[in-house]
Amino acid sequence: MKAIDILIVEDNDDHADLIVDALLMFNPENRVFRLPGGEDIIAMLHERDRDREFPDLILLDLKMPRIDGVEVLRQLKSDPDWRKIPVVILTTSTVPKDINTCYEIGANSFVTKPIVYTDFVNTLARINRYWVDTSSLPE
Repeated sequence: MKAIDILIVEDNDDHADLIVDALLMFNPENRVFRLPGGEDIIAMLHERDRDREFPDLILLDLKMPRIDGVEVLRQLKSDPDWRKIPVVILTTSTVPKDINTCYEIGANSFVTKPIVYTDFVNTLARINRYWVDTSSLPE
């Protein structure tokens, strides 16, 4: 099983803990990092350290205070160093406008967080299987 670097941008501590724990449970070799808000990834985006390692996959919450996921996605997909990194929107939203907007901007997937714990874990397992085990990621 291959390992990848996964960056989670999630303001809800409980959701973030669940996501990190589940991704590491499915593949302990994954390197999973968390940023608590949109402003944190935007700051990282503007650091311009060419020697830094980029994540292989970003799981991005949509509904965050200060800078929301739509604005983060816009900035990621307009930056030449970040645009090739797959971004999965992982959110509580089921609003068609949110879904359409995210795909128009360049999201690679839009996944609604299930309310039931076991369903959430199963959803994360499918995300892991696809992006870690099935998909070929850019270098």
